[in-house]
Amino acid sequence: MRRPFDFRSSFFSSLGLLLVSAGSGIGATLLVPAEYPTIQAGIDAAVDGDVVLVAPGTYRGDGNRDIRFHGKDLRVLGEGGASVTIIDPEQTNRGFTLEGSDEPISASIEGFTIRNGRSRWLPVGSWDGGGILIYDSRASIRNCIIEDCESEIAGGGVYVRTDGPVTIEGCTIRGNIAHADPDVSGRGGGLAVQGPVTVVDCTIEDNVAVTSVLSGGPRGGGVLATGGASIERCHIAGNEAIGWDSLAGQGGGVAGSDFTVRSSYIQGNSADLGGGISSSGSLCRAESCVITGNFAVQGGGLVASSGVLEVLTSTVTSNRVDTSSFEETPRGGGLAALSGAQVLLDATILWGNCAPTGDSGAFVESGGSLGLACCAWELALLEGAGDVSTDEESFDADPLFCLPLDCGAAPSADGDYSLHADSPCLPGGNGCGVRIGAETEGCGATPVREASWGGIKAMFR
Repeated sequence: MRRPFDFRSSFFSSLGLLLVSAGSGIGATLLVPAEYPTIQAGIDAAVDGDVVLVAPGTYRGDGNRDIRFHGKDLRVLGEGGASVTIIDPEQTNRGFTLEGSDEPISASIEGFTIRNGRSRWLPVGSWDGGGILIYDSRASIRNCIIEDCESEIAGGGVYVRTDGPVTIEGCTIRGNIAHADPDVSGRGGGLAVQGPVTVVDCTIEDNVAVTSVLSGGPRGGGVLATGGASIERCHIAGNEAIGWDSLAGQGGGVAGSDFTVRSSYIQGNSADLGGGISSSGSLCRAESCVITGNFAVQGGGLVASSGVLEVLTSTVTSNRVDTSSFEETPRGGGLAALSGAQVLLDATILWGNCAPTGDSGAFVESGGSLGLACCAWELALLEGAGDVSTDEESFDADPLFCLPLDCGAAPSADGDYSLHADSPCLPGGNGCGVRIGAETEGCGATPVREASWGGIKAMFR
């Protein structure tokens, strides 16, 4: 039955829609350089809800470096994307500085290359974030390239410290350096993030964190992540955190505390402790990750120096330990659990890692512990006097990777770690009934199709 028209309901619903539309607003588009000569001039003229659209080109000089939003809810967008819209501070300053909790959550930087940024030698307190600094702000970075930038201490490419959500999405962060000052070593060669920051679908490669001769070693050649930061679906490769003598570089790929890495490839990174990942302090987690081809002196794939490190449904293989300038004995080709640390592996492959003397699976230092549940691992390749526990479903058998890297070639991002059809790590091949490791079936016997004699004759007609 048709319902009578309700004037009051219709009126207030329409009024609500008008209020929402007015609140969110479809802002104006301000064009740089057609209408405004610099990016900062465009932002200064904009109001909340506007888009500052920057035409393809390379932008240098005053007004195109140390760019600030001043608390406005804006999108600053590179027309044509990062490959053609370039901000070059010429090593005199960083590209963007976003400071203050008044920056709205919807404010964003999108579609730029930021190249040759430098926060070294700026006033004290402004040394972090060579390409972009987000401090006590909630703005996001999307589809950008941050390359060849330098910071003094933290975040060679990007530095974020926030208590509200920040997203870094679809970015490439490469070739950046976090330098040391006399008192503090470099942290986060590619980026340093602290707080509820999500780094998703990014490539973080060939970044470096540099040691100080007077303080502890560098941390996080690729990423330094703390305070609940999350890294998802990223490729973290070829980064370095190398110390000197007793000053150990930690976490060639990722270092930090209270962080999560999910569904990511951490490959071909180098450090003294934890070539792929170094964790300390509170709970850290690596889930559905491929941790391969990394190099360190201790913990080729990963190291936990304190707190709890959980490694879930991941693949840790083809990593290597060997000597370097760091004055410790190489141990734990796959992982190292140092005194005071607890490492828990679940549905994870720990196999095919090596040391100078041959294969090397795990080093568990006295006072440290390692627990395994439903894992494929090499029981005989265990070092150290720490506590080790395993369940009945864990087993010692070759995972049968499709095309693994020889661990002696690490650091390298090469190799195919999907599983052969006959792998014991597939659900039908083990007592747990689950897939073990991060990869699925990727190779196997060539299928044979049945054929009749009539079918064969038909092929030649």
